[in-house]
Amino acid sequence: MKRQLQHLLTVSEASNVTMRVVPRSAGAYDGLYGAFLLLEYQEEPDIVFVENHVTALFLEEEADLASYRMALRNILGSALAPAATRDLISSVAAEH
Repeated sequence: MKRQLQHLLTVSEASNVTMRVVPRSAGAYDGLYGAFLLLEYQEEPDIVFVENHVTALFLEEEADLASYRMALRNILGSALAPAATRDLISSVAAEH
């Protein structure tokens, strides 16, 4: 696990990567309902991709997009800033 954490730290330094962790202390938050991808395009309609062990969906309705945009805002509101995320990952890596 230590090597994986160190790899995350290395990747987090890339200019095209923003890494943010939601700490356990945040308690329940929208991200616990499951993973999703919010895909926003300049030339095409935005979509949300939701996948679980049973199915996968592409959602295009504005109500769905608005719901997932709000979920993303809530997740980011619970997440640590990038620098604090790196600090947390570093401290966990140091414990192992």
